[in-house]
Amino acid sequence: MKRIPDHIVQQVIAQSDIVRVVGEYVRLEKRGSRWTGLCPFHTEKTPSFGVNEERGFFYCFGCKKGGDAITFIREMEGCGYVEAVERLATKAGVTISYEGEDDPEERKKAQEKDALYELYERLSGAFHHLLREDPRGSHALSYARSRCLGDDIITGFRLGYAPADRRWLSRFLESKGYSKDFLARSGLFSQNYADVSIFSDRLLFPIRDERGRTVAFGGRLLSGEGPKYINSPETAIFRKHDTLFALSDAREAMRSAAVAMVCEGYMDALAFHAAGVRYAVAPLGTSFTEGQAKLIKRYATSVVLAFDGDQAGIKATERAIGLAETQGLAVKVLRLSSGKDPAEYLEKLGP
Repeated sequence: MKRIPDHIVQQVIAQSDIVRVVGEYVRLEKRGSRWTGLCPFHTEKTPSFGVNEERGFFYCFGCKKGGDAITFIREMEGCGYVEAVERLATKAGVTISYEGEDDPEERKKAQEKDALYELYERLSGAFHHLLREDPRGSHALSYARSRCLGDDIITGFRLGYAPADRRWLSRFLESKGYSKDFLARSGLFSQNYADVSIFSDRLLFPIRDERGRTVAFGGRLLSGEGPKYINSPETAIFRKHDTLFALSDAREAMRSAAVAMVCEGYMDALAFHAAGVRYAVAPLGTSFTEGQAKLIKRYATSVVLAFDGDQAGIKATERAIGLAETQGLAVKVLRLSSGKDPAEYLEKLGP
């Protein structure tokens, strides 16, 4: 098995600021020689979780979990030992060397994930170019601007456009050297027709993970028949129930304000960002999940639910209240006096 030599591991630990590492997931306050906060591993209202900066470890007196920075990353990210050390090494600027051999199956899975991350990042740039610079995307750009999304939002969130030709994407990617087998597992094409893209003539919203890597797309229909919004299916790098749209853009504001604005969809979240409310995020559809509540708990202590005011939105709000409170989050509900949703409110009344 591939392993990292002990002296490299110790170097990574020594050069990792555990307060900074933990602080990316937990709101910490300095109390004496310790940093304290609400435990990310169990629900609590009074902080029992602490970080000792000098000794480089964390410990929770409530659930009894503790350890060094490596243990913390493993627990928070659900990853293996080697991946946790690799993540910390990247943050600390430590170059890693390895001993032993890779497990073939694990190596194959890691290579698949790396290839998918690369593919989605490249496509995010290509779709954005089609929206901003290509005549085929001019009507999509006009639509985005008609919804009061300025160039700062369009560029910052890297909105894109998928051409109406449903076979354009397969031709484009195969010309770049991607195999048909790999593309079939990419989540970009129909299961029944391997060369037909699931996105066509749609305004695209890149979906990013916490680290800002594009892992999927959401698409808004611009013409023709079909669902108004669709999302990428789940892949090796994308789990819908454990992902929030705009989280990587909103997390610093969430941490600063200790609150998250949870909207129903992409356009609503972007409307809040366009209006200067930078802690807005959205589940991928109206179904707010336990995994998404846990994500928010890493950065905020309360949520404001801003779902639609129709019957479906009310039901989604009621369900989300229970899920958020189960995670120890304080909850408020935003009820709009004009417009059916935040995006429409922005269009009618401005920021």
